[in-house]
Amino acid sequence: MIIQGERDAFVPLEDGGSRVARAVVSSSLVTIPGALLTHFEQWNELMLEFLAR
Repeated sequence: MIIQGERDAFVPLEDGGSRVARAVVSSSLVTIPGALLTHFEQWNELMLEFLAR
């Protein structure tokens, strides 16, 4: 699972998460709407859900 903030100022979505998701077979890209670097609670929730599978 690849998680990226929709408005990441350091690595734009198209240059980061989208590119990695296309390169890694069987990956999934999850974007956090409106997020920059400040939505750690949502990131933690997504990661815990992923790990529980």
